[in-house]
Amino acid sequence: MASVVGMATAQARPPASRVPGCNGPALPDGTHHLSQLPSGPLPGLDGHDHRLTDWPGKVLLVNFWAGWCGPCQYEIPDLIAFQTAHADQGLQVIGIGVDSHDRLANVARSLEIDYPVLVAGEGSGARLLADWGNPAGILPYTVVLGADGCIAHIRRGVMDEQELEDYVQPLLPPNAIERGNGVVRGPRQGTP
Repeated sequence: MASVVGMATAQARPPASRVPGCNGPALPDGTHHLSQLPSGPLPGLDGHDHRLTDWPGKVLLVNFWAGWCGPCQYEIPDLIAFQTAHADQGLQVIGIGVDSHDRLANVARSLEIDYPVLVAGEGSGARLLADWGNPAGILPYTVVLGADGCIAHIRRGVMDEQELEDYVQPLLPPNAIERGNGVVRGPRQGTP
């Protein structure tokens, strides 16, 4: 439990100074870069402790959710599909569960979540949500960070496919062409 508290300890932080190159949205305290966020490890459903810095150079879609949250469960299949379609372009979806390990594991198994799920727990999860700019604890809650660590998008509530395409896909390098529900590698037919 100490590792959970390490990342989720709510402390009054001084307003964050802007990191050069980060011009996107900021959390209410001015935080706008991964280096300014709580960085302690959280246990994963895989049995290992993880930090968000474990995925350097990746576009991170950090999604806070709980097993009791209906809108969260509605959103997760879209996140799975988006992760599957864009993993080779450097996308990493990371779920942070603000619920018990057992409930999170049951939902992850039922929905076949194939991206990392970290366990913040219930009490520590509420503090972590506040540290991440969501003191009301609205779920789902998603923060998108570019490969440079800058916050690119913040969403309270369900992110739909259109929002994923509008705010996350532009952060990814264009090494694949999408057609319908699949991804086709290489140039389009008939293009030079």
